[in-house]
Amino acid sequence: MKKILLGIILIIAISVIIFYYLGQRDDAAVLQVQVKIKGDISTTTIENITAYSELINKIRVPKGNLLTAPSLTVLVLQNKEIIGDWTPVPYKGEGFYNITVGLTKPLNEGETVRVIVRVMDPNYKVVAVGLKEITIYYN
Repeated sequence: MKKILLGIILIIAISVIIFYYLGQRDDAAVLQVQVKIKGDISTTTIENITAYSELINKIRVPKGNLLTAPSLTVLVLQNKEIIGDWTPVPYKGEGFYNITVGLTKPLNEGETVRVIVRVMDPNYKVVAVGLKEITIYYN
C-alpha cells in the first residue's frame, strides 16, 4: 500500500514539474509602454506615450495590481474592449516611465490599440490623463 501511495505521489510530482517546465516555454503577448511625464504632482502633464508589443515568457507576464497612489496607471483597449489589466507603477515625479502591460489576447502587427495613461495624486485624484492610438509593431 505504501509503495502504491509513493508511486502516485511521484507521478503527481513529475507531472507538476513537467507542466511547470512546459508553461515556462510558452510565450504571451505584452505591451511595453513608455510614458514621459513633465512637472510635479500638482502640475503634471503627460508629454508622450509610445508602445510596442512583445512576446515574453508566460511566467514573466505581469498580472493586474491594486491601484496605489500616487501612481501612473495604464489601461489598454482595442475596439472599446479592455485587453489588458490596469497596470499601476509608483509615481516618482518628472521623467520617463516604462510599464509592461499583460494582454488578454495577442496582437497582430498593424492592429491599433488605445493606450490610456492616468496620473493619480496621493488622494487617488486623477491629475492628468493621456490617450494615444498606437499601431502595433513587434520589437
